[in-house]
Amino acid sequence: MIVIFQVSIVALLAVITSFVVFMLDKKGFFNSFTYFKRELFIGILFGIISCMGTEFGVPFDGFILNARDTAPICAGLLFGGPAGIIAGIIGGVERWFAVYWGAGEFTRLACAISTILAGIIAALFRRYLFDNKKPTVFPAFAIGVLVETLHIIMVFITNMNDVARAFTVVKVCAVPLIAINSISVLLATALISILSGKQETQDLSKLKPISYSFQKWLFACVVIIFASTTLFSWRLQTYLSHGETRKIISVNITDVQQDISDASDANMLKIAHEVADQLDAVPEIDISLLKELYLKYNVAEIDIIGPDGKISASTNTKFIGFDMGSGKQSAEFNVLLEGQKELVQEYQPISYDPSIFRKYAGVALKRGGYMQIGYAAEQFQRDIDEQIIGITKNRHVGEHGSLIIADKYGLIVSDRKNYQGKTLDATGFKIDWHSVPENRLFRQIVYDKPSYCMYVISEGYYIIGVLPVEEAMRTSEVAIYLTVLLSIIMFGIQFVALYVLVKYIVVKKIQKVNDSLAQITGGNLNVVVNVRSNSEFASYPDVGAAKHIPAIP
Repeated sequence: MIVIFQVSIVALLAVITSFVVFMLDKKGFFNSFTYFKRELFIGILFGIISCMGTEFGVPFDGFILNARDTAPICAGLLFGGPAGIIAGIIGGVERWFAVYWGAGEFTRLACAISTILAGIIAALFRRYLFDNKKPTVFPAFAIGVLVETLHIIMVFITNMNDVARAFTVVKVCAVPLIAINSISVLLATALISILSGKQETQDLSKLKPISYSFQKWLFACVVIIFASTTLFSWRLQTYLSHGETRKIISVNITDVQQDISDASDANMLKIAHEVADQLDAVPEIDISLLKELYLKYNVAEIDIIGPDGKISASTNTKFIGFDMGSGKQSAEFNVLLEGQKELVQEYQPISYDPSIFRKYAGVALKRGGYMQIGYAAEQFQRDIDEQIIGITKNRHVGEHGSLIIADKYGLIVSDRKNYQGKTLDATGFKIDWHSVPENRLFRQIVYDKPSYCMYVISEGYYIIGVLPVEEAMRTSEVAIYLTVLLSIIMFGIQFVALYVLVKYIVVKKIQKVNDSLAQITGGNLNVVVNVRSNSEFASYPDVGAAKHIPAIP
């Protein structure tokens, strides 16, 4: 708020200068000046005010939050086109060189061009829309909005190689920049109008039936269309952004799932091969050897399956004689009887007793049949923990997002902030797992930032993907901002174009007819005006035909 107040105070300099110039003009200060000298004097004065807008602006990341454009706009609209152009050139050139004494480099080109354009646009509007007269308050405000919107767009156009930074600047500065400058133009125009005691614009009493009404309803239609397109664009971009965010997080979670699975599988197969090699090295497998290997490798079980597909020996005597082909889970290992050398399964219920969860790895034996080792929850958890401690350290979801892996108790196993062993609450992540299903996007405060999150359960772990909302919505917000800014420019151009067309094609011709009729009623019967260039006016006879009407005595 302090920054906005500071810039607003600077903006008031243009309003005060407008008041001073108006009073000087009213007192006859410019009576001895030629038109060019008057415009040059006013242009230089407002140019100095424009420079002050730069020097007293508030720097922000290579950008200066300022009221620089107010001066050339006020000069061009209120005191003459040449004055506006001169003020714009002075302010723009000074902004270009101001980087040498501390002004921001990032928006140097955008600000210099925009300030010059501010004076030129104000001059064109005064000349072609207001017939070299001062505008009313509302059009002046609209022109301020239009010029500042163009200024913001120039920041994007001149920094296409760094759109992310340009958007950061625009997001922070766009609304205050547009508001401060356009309101300052409005205040200056209102002040001059009050001091004048009348509106020095077109005589709206004559134009009101067509031009004024058309302007009012055209503006209403433009506002409605603008609001509708902006709302639609916002909804569409938000929907697309959510889809893209979900995709980014999902891809990273899938990668981690695969990494965890690969690491666990590789470790189990390594152990299984070591056990198989030791079993192949003995002429006969007995229970004592199995128990020795069982203790050595700290596994849940070791089973020997004969060529008939039945368990012939096991560290768990209950399993001896079990037909591996009798259950879906166990039957998968029968491929080792058909020539395949190894197989590893994911952690799941076993066929013998679905209440028991195990992860198995099997290796074919040289003597025929195969062997398998099994991990219970404890061994499996130990194996996985060792494999995934550092799996998320160098992983990023997007630029600043991250992955968190937690066990079934909600204790963090791996994350980028070194919170291992702490609960998920330490990151700010709180969720009722039963109310939010897997693979659904939801919002949480994680690491003190509003974030989009999604999770899956894999191998008994919660794998949580986190992407800050600010980053997730950046592309969407850039598109929305650009759509809104470009829409303001395009609808502004359309409004002006339609207004000017109606003014010159319809209103001017009606004025010609009215002026001619006024002269005729005043006694001048020699007036001739031809407005038959359009079919709508073809039914009008030449007004000069009135001179053939005999005079009434």
